[in-house]
Amino acid sequence: MKEIEKSPGSRKVNVVDVLKVNGGVLAAFVLIFVISSVVNPRFCTVGNMMTILRTNACTALCAFGMTYVILTGNIDLSVGSFMTLCGCLTSILIAQKGIHTFAAIGLALVVSLLFGALNGALITKMRIPAFIATLATMNVLRGACYVMTNGKPVVFSKGLFTSIGGGYIGIFPLPAVYMVIAFAVLWVVLNQTKFGRRIYAVGGNLVAARYSGVNTDPQSLLYT
Repeated sequence: MKEIEKSPGSRKVNVVDVLKVNGGVLAAFVLIFVISSVVNPRFCTVGNMMTILRTNACTALCAFGMTYVILTGNIDLSVGSFMTLCGCLTSILIAQKGIHTFAAIGLALVVSLLFGALNGALITKMRIPAFIATLATMNVLRGACYVMTNGKPVVFSKGLFTSIGGGYIGIFPLPAVYMVIAFAVLWVVLNQTKFGRRIYAVGGNLVAARYSGVNTDPQSLLYT
């Protein structure tokens, strides 16, 4: 535990090691990119790159959050349902209840945090396997979204909410900017903080981490 406490920023990125581990994925990415550019010359254009960034930013943001969970050796099947819940609840609060955009977003996040805390409690306190607990939460949230919307899309006029997800900073779409900021925060937390070191310790060997004096429950509550 002392080693973890004293050197939160001691993890150094070795480019050679990164290439050894991820070389195959990077090679496949480059190959697909080259083939797509040859088949369709419009693929490798600034406009198309920005479109790709926009359409994949939401998936990337979810993946960043899932990274913490997977590093602890667990899995979360409910992440997609959480995303749907936030979208449905925010849209309903704005379009049907007339609540301010930021207040609606805040309320949706609070509700999601509460359900996430429930996930964490089921897994860490009640010792229910993560697969089972998050599968149950996924179905509960799906049902809640269906009941809230009655299976119909929520329609409202353009405004601040659509600007948050559809705006630009220069040529860069806002979702891509959010993605870059979230990635930077993720990297700092995992590589430069005690909390990040403990996540790696818990994922590497949960029993050994406990015997080393690491309180593993906070790391396992990452479903929030």
